[in-house]
Amino acid sequence: MRLDLVPLTLAIALMTVPLVGREAQREVQHASEPKPLPLALDDSFEIRKVSTLRLDPRVQVSALSGAGSGLSNSWLQAEMDRRYYGAISSLERKLREGHYYNIQWSSARTADVKLRFEYRQEKLGLAVQLMEMNYPKAKGSYRSEFSVIGDDYHQDGVVTAWRITLVENGSIVGVNQSFLW
Repeated sequence: MRLDLVPLTLAIALMTVPLVGREAQREVQHASEPKPLPLALDDSFEIRKVSTLRLDPRVQVSALSGAGSGLSNSWLQAEMDRRYYGAISSLERKLREGHYYNIQWSSARTADVKLRFEYRQEKLGLAVQLMEMNYPKAKGSYRSEFSVIGDDYHQDGVVTAWRITLVENGSIVGVNQSFLW
C-alpha cells in the first residue's frame, strides 16, 4: 500500500514546483508621490484575491479568545506563528507587527507588468503611500506580498484604505481596492 502513495506524492510535489518559482521575493520599490494613471481595464489581467492580515498582539488576543470557529482561530494562530518565526527578542517581534497583503493575480498574455500597492495610514491623513513590484514578461498566475510593518506601522498607524493595481505601459489594466478607497 505504501508504494502506491509514492508516485502520487511525487506527482503532487512536481505539480507545485512551477508555482514556487513565481512566489520568489521581489524587490519592493517605494515612491513618495504616486502619479494618477489612466484607467484602461483589460480582461487579460485579473487580480483574483487579496488576503489581508493585521499582525498585532493587542488585536489577536481578542480575536483568539472570542467565540468563533476553531478553524479560523487555528488558522490565525498558525499565521501568527509563521510571521513571528525566528524572532527571538521582543524588539524583533515588534518589528514584524503590522499589515500584510497577499495578492493572487494572473496575466493571460505576456506583458511587462507593474504591481502597485497604494495605501493610506491613520496618522498621515489623506497622504497616499506607494509600493511597486516589477514583473517583466509576466504570463500566468502569481502571488505577491506587500507589508506595512515595523516602524512604518507603529509611527504612522494602521492602514485605513488601500488599492492594488496592475499597470502596463502606464495604464491601469487591473484593479482591486478596499471599501474605503
